[in-house]
Amino acid sequence: MAIQKKMKARKIPNPAELMSIYDDLMQKPNVHCCYIGRKRTSGKYTSELSIICGVNHKIQKEDLKSKDRIPSSIQWLKESSQSRRLLTDVTETSDKLFYQQTSVVGPGDRVVRLKTNKSASIGIALIHPKYGRVVTTAGHLFPKSGYKNEPVMIYSGDSQFPGTVKKRVMASDADYALIQVSESDSIDNLYQDQELVGPFHMPTEQDINKRVYVLTPGGKFMVTCEGIHGYFSGSGGLMHDLILTTWRTVSGDSGSCLVNRKYAVWGLLVGYTTIQGNTYSAFAPAYVPPTRENAQLL
Repeated sequence: MAIQKKMKARKIPNPAELMSIYDDLMQKPNVHCCYIGRKRTSGKYTSELSIICGVNHKIQKEDLKSKDRIPSSIQWLKESSQSRRLLTDVTETSDKLFYQQTSVVGPGDRVVRLKTNKSASIGIALIHPKYGRVVTTAGHLFPKSGYKNEPVMIYSGDSQFPGTVKKRVMASDADYALIQVSESDSIDNLYQDQELVGPFHMPTEQDINKRVYVLTPGGKFMVTCEGIHGYFSGSGGLMHDLILTTWRTVSGDSGSCLVNRKYAVWGLLVGYTTIQGNTYSAFAPAYVPPTRENAQLL
């Protein structure tokens, strides 16, 4: 007679059981992730396995309805003689899971012109009807002629991407160049590979004095919208519809995009001007390049 080997009891639910448990837990207020890990007591890990529930911030039990509280343990294999329980643990975690990539070429990354070693910032990423996936940078980084297919280098995080200049536009309402990147799949409107940028917004009088942000290679800087529909004489001629903000930009930031708190794109950095002894940054409307090029924001 064959002797049946006693099956070892599982310590954790199988994937299907876990998904059912997780689905229930994710319905609780403030819970945005779950995983199996070691329980912590008084800040120290124990040897006990538990279901970790991630929350933005912990809420006192007395401030929650009983149905909204995370139970101290979860029962599984309910219909089996091997019924098991797993302890739970609540911990404060980030509410986002960022995609891990080598780098994503997008707003705030740096473009370097190899001929001069001068640099500018990437503004936005577009799908162009002729050039495919491209990014914008400052048009004034390049000369009036001879720029077509000029090689550039793009620095994104710890990665480098070769690119070529496909088009340069310097007009009364625009200052941009289109850069085609060697690895087009790496292009997206992610600032520092995390913050999704878009859609477009043309500021109105209600936006004057609002706090907004410049997305530069050196970081995200808060500025104040000081004026709209600006009409200025610049080194390249008259420009109109410029957006003025307080000054937080430096050399090499040209082409950077201006966004509001929700990351809607307002403008692309052209340069700066001085008014009554104070320096202000000037941005051309960000919707102009895609409109002029019949392109779409990625």
